[in-house]
Amino acid sequence: MVNVTVEARNDVDNPGVVKLQGETWELNIWATTDELWKLADIEKTDWVQRRTLQIGTSAHAPVWWHELDGTVYIAIGHDDVTWDFGVTVPLSTVHNLLAELGEPPEATPPPFGPTLF
Repeated sequence: MVNVTVEARNDVDNPGVVKLQGETWELNIWATTDELWKLADIEKTDWVQRRTLQIGTSAHAPVWWHELDGTVYIAIGHDDVTWDFGVTVPLSTVHNLLAELGEPPEATPPPFGPTLF
């Protein structure tokens, strides 16, 4: 079970925070609501093809997201291959996070971050 708390703000200079808490860990991710809505496309990601989502920051580093078989992989680091810290959460955690945001914006931003070579 992962607890989700969202303090939603859509201010690039003062983004909100998503707090994910497991029994023995806590992860704080700073992101705008526009960024967080990109998670609606989490099931379209493919780590093998390097189609990950770069959404938010944690510990001053980018946060990378992808999903495989109902598990969401969250990696914190300067890219999605040589990351420094990672956790896995059930896909339902992302669904709960999106529910906390309320109504989606009228136009969802493009789903995928830059391609790394």
